[in-house]
Amino acid sequence: MKSVFPTSRALRDSSGVLITAAVHLVLGYVALTATGIVKVPNIVRPEAPLWIEQVEPAKPETPPPPAVKDPVDITVVEPVFVVDTPQAPIVRSDPTPILPRVPDMTGSVGQTQVPEPVLVAASIDPRFRDRFQPAYPPASRRAGEAGSVVVSVLVGADGRVADADVARSSGYARLDSAAVRQALSAWRFRPATRDGVAVESRHQITVTFVLNP
Repeated sequence: MKSVFPTSRALRDSSGVLITAAVHLVLGYVALTATGIVKVPNIVRPEAPLWIEQVEPAKPETPPPPAVKDPVDITVVEPVFVVDTPQAPIVRSDPTPILPRVPDMTGSVGQTQVPEPVLVAASIDPRFRDRFQPAYPPASRRAGEAGSVVVSVLVGADGRVADADVARSSGYARLDSAAVRQALSAWRFRPATRDGVAVESRHQITVTFVLNP
């Protein structure tokens, strides 16, 4: 009776055939890939995972409190105004006024002395000082007339000139007349007083006319 299982020799023969076929297949595959007929697939290796580090957002810095400046003292400089003072007129006031006489109050009865009154002479009102110099008469200027005239004025209790005349002439009638007219129309005084009460008094003012060179 024959065995149905292959013998060892048959197994060796079949194994040799398989090995030979496998070798031929490998060689053929290598030849095909070398000639470029069969392309070897590229094996893409997966890239290593990227580690992403989370960065916390920077916290906004708290701004420092504003510096408190010390208060600065501001000195306001007041503007200085310089007012040109007009040149005073060439007027000279004689120091000795002529006041009315006071009646004699002394008597032979008793020894009581009456106090003398307090007399204050008239003086030029400074508010009207620029009005004391009269205008130069044109005819006198053309004629070259110049000089000084003394005007005697009666100053009323209200400070106005009640009367005026020439006490000493300049030598030129036109200059004398100009000084008297100016006294009557424009001159103002602080009246003389007796014990604080305004009274009339006589006053002399010298007015000088000078020609400019």
